[in-house]
Amino acid sequence: MGYKEGHGIGKSADGIKAPIAVIMKTDRGGLGQAERQNEARQRCEEWAQARVELLEQRKEDFQAAMSNQFAERRVASNLNKAMKTIETLDTRAGRERSCLWWSSAEKEETKKEQGEEGGEESYEPLFLTGGEVSAVRTQEEETAVQHGQGGGGEEEGGVEEVDTELELWQTLSDAEKLSVATAYVREGHFYCLYCGHQYSSANELREECPGESEDDH
Repeated sequence: MGYKEGHGIGKSADGIKAPIAVIMKTDRGGLGQAERQNEARQRCEEWAQARVELLEQRKEDFQAAMSNQFAERRVASNLNKAMKTIETLDTRAGRERSCLWWSSAEKEETKKEQGEEGGEESYEPLFLTGGEVSAVRTQEEETAVQHGQGGGGEEEGGVEEVDTELELWQTLSDAEKLSVATAYVREGHFYCLYCGHQYSSANELREECPGESEDDH
């Protein structure tokens, strides 16, 4: 029943085999103070780690947001370029005004901004010179744009049709609009927005253009 060195205590000798060690206190804290301090220290470390992870997550979110904003601005810029180019090419080909024309979108924006003080930004559509894009238009093109013509003029029925198309066009996102405009200018005029060149045929476009997207270039 008693303690024997190397044997456990208790009737079945399955208790502790070594005496309880004596720990000398060297501070003036009460019993259990060290454990509470350790718990507090552990909580501080956990909070610090959580703060670091939160800052990293916010940094990643910020970088992603900035990247998205840059991509959106790039899409909007390419869309404006595509719509101006379409208006130029359609005017040259004698086609009627459509919702893909930059001036059609500008008119819609002007309607939304009526009543606001200040002048509107002047519109200077791009025009082609020997396959490349130029900011100068010919007298014939100037007359066609002023009369809203692409060969067939803008009769009352034509205006209503364009307005309907424009309403549907405005429901698309800029990325969707750019996809439609890029496909139209490639298929309808053999023109690559990112090459900045009008090819002579669909075969030449497929053979010499690197691809349909900006990343392909």
